[in-house]
Amino acid sequence: MTATGLGHRPDFGPLGKSAARAVLHGSRRSIHWPLVIATLAVVTFGVLMVFSAGRGPTGQSGFGVRQALFAVVGFGAMTTVAAIDYRRLLRWWPVVLGGATVALIAVLTPLGTEVRGTQGWFRVGPLAAQPAEFAKLALICGLAVVLHLNLPSGEGAGRPGRPVASGPVTAFGLSVLVLGVAALLVLAEGESGTVLVYCAIALGMLATAGIPVRYLLLLVASGLGAIGLALTANVLAPYQVDRFEAFLDPTLDPLGVGYNQQQAITAIGSGGLTGAGFFDGPQTQLGYLPDQHTDFIFAAIAEELGFVGAATLLLLHTAVLALIFSVGAGCRDRFGRLLCAGVFAMIAFQVIQNVAMNLRLLPITGIPLPFVSYGGSSMVTLLVAIGVVLSVAANQSTPRSGRVARAGA
Repeated sequence: MTATGLGHRPDFGPLGKSAARAVLHGSRRSIHWPLVIATLAVVTFGVLMVFSAGRGPTGQSGFGVRQALFAVVGFGAMTTVAAIDYRRLLRWWPVVLGGATVALIAVLTPLGTEVRGTQGWFRVGPLAAQPAEFAKLALICGLAVVLHLNLPSGEGAGRPGRPVASGPVTAFGLSVLVLGVAALLVLAEGESGTVLVYCAIALGMLATAGIPVRYLLLLVASGLGAIGLALTANVLAPYQVDRFEAFLDPTLDPLGVGYNQQQAITAIGSGGLTGAGFFDGPQTQLGYLPDQHTDFIFAAIAEELGFVGAATLLLLHTAVLALIFSVGAGCRDRFGRLLCAGVFAMIAFQVIQNVAMNLRLLPITGIPLPFVSYGGSSMVTLLVAIGVVLSVAANQSTPRSGRVARAGA
């Protein structure tokens, strides 16, 4: 399959026009039901837990109701995106990436609202949106386009009628530029945790694209150096430095900055094998566990549903990730593989970071647990990302007989 440039339809080469029509039109009727069902399962699990953990001492279920509404909106957006051929992003990417950049800049102006020291929200009445979440999708799209159009391969990368760029050096440099702009804007908001997600997305996509290992090691080393510089040069906010110091020494301030992780460990440990029961976790329901419906919802799950419930949730996440990986591995064009790699890296890193944060294996970063933590921006972003993967899966389905099957292989 021949890669395409901006504004050009795919060239299927030996498949011929009739086979191309089968791929582009007939495949859209194909739905990757295992991924849909796995996503629905983990989202349902999350909504139920927000109903329980979000009640707290007041016994109100407002968070759960809103989370259910976010899920409905997200599934609607997922369905819409899944019905669109993902290759259209090769034409729409300037709008996607440019719109996200404008939003990240606008939120730093008086149009934005500060929440817990982070200037990263647009608020209209009871509604709020976090552009840094939606920018994850724009970053995946931008990096996929940059890598697809600037790396030579047997798939005929590059824009038709124009020579392919100089290869890995150019692709890597442009990718770092796209990543750097997004990361700097989000750092200006005070969202250091989201920058880590951006870096994980970029690293996963660069590795998938076949960028040489020495460039990847350079990116990792630069990131570690930036973290060290931020910790020593008073770049981070005081509360962010305090979180890191409390992680290194949990006894430093157990009733202050170290309180959150101490309570999370207590809640997880008290859950045992089967937990205290739905709506019955004392740490969660009495309000001792902070942010029990957002950052520390995994601790609430472990307390109320025990090891069995926490393991079940992680198995559901693993199923979603395995299915995304299988779609990407089976994709016959590099652009689709890169999109799947970005979505995989985004979800996998957030799951690992959030769970490790709850277990006091990593510092607190405020990264939500995908599909589970309360939040409309996160939920819609993740479900739209699943919609992109579903589009890749649908538009890769071809008949497995005759000339089409041989050419596809």
